[in-house]
Amino acid sequence: AVVGKDHSYDVTEEITVNIPQTLHQIEFAIPSGSFRMRGLTVDGTAFASNISSSGSSVKIVDQQALTTGIHTYTIRYKILEFADRNTAKDIFYFNVLLPEWKQPIGEMNALITFPDDFPVDDIQHYAGQFGAEDTENRLTYKTEKSSGSFSVSGKRIPENYGLSLKAELPDGYWEGALDGVWAIFAMILVMGAAVLVMLVLWII
Repeated sequence: AVVGKDHSYDVTEEITVNIPQTLHQIEFAIPSGSFRMRGLTVDGTAFASNISSSGSSVKIVDQQALTTGIHTYTIRYKILEFADRNTAKDIFYFNVLLPEWKQPIGEMNALITFPDDFPVDDIQHYAGQFGAEDTENRLTYKTEKSSGSFSVSGKRIPENYGLSLKAELPDGYWEGALDGVWAIFAMILVMGAAVLVMLVLWII
C-alpha cells in the first residue's frame, strides 16, 4: 500500500491460491468502513464486487481463472479516508490484514510506503485472531526509515487473523482529506427537491 498526504491509500493485493478442484467462484474480503473506495479492479479477470460498510468483498467469476491449480489474482483499489475531528492530533489507522479473512494463509508479505515526513518510528502494530493479541509472534515487522516504509511478513497465518497499524500525528498532518461537506449539501438538495415536488403537487 502507498499512503498519500491526503489520507488516501493506493492498495495492491497479490493473492496466490492453489485451487484443489475447479470452482464456480472464489471470494476475497476487502476493507469496509466509513470511507470511500475508488477504482476497484482485478487485473485481467472478470469479477463482481459487493461494497458495504458492514463487509465488502470481491468475487472472481472468470471460469478460466478458477480451474484446478495455482492462480494469482491482483486486486487494486484506492481508499479515501475522512478527516478526523480531533483538534489535538491526526490519527493514522490502517488494516493490513482483515480479521474477516476466512481462510488460513500459507505465507504473506506486505509493504506499506509512507510520505517523506511520516514518523515511521511512531507506528504501533496490533495483531491477533478474533480480536485477541497474538502471543506467538507469527509476524515479523521491519521499519525502513531511509525509504519511509514498514514491512510485515509471516507464515501459517490462521483464519480470522487481523493486523492493524496505528500512529498519532501532529494535528493538520493530513491535507485535503474528505470532510463530509458533500454529504450535507447532497442532503440539502434532496430535501429541497422533495419540498419543491410537494409544492408543485399542492398547486396542481
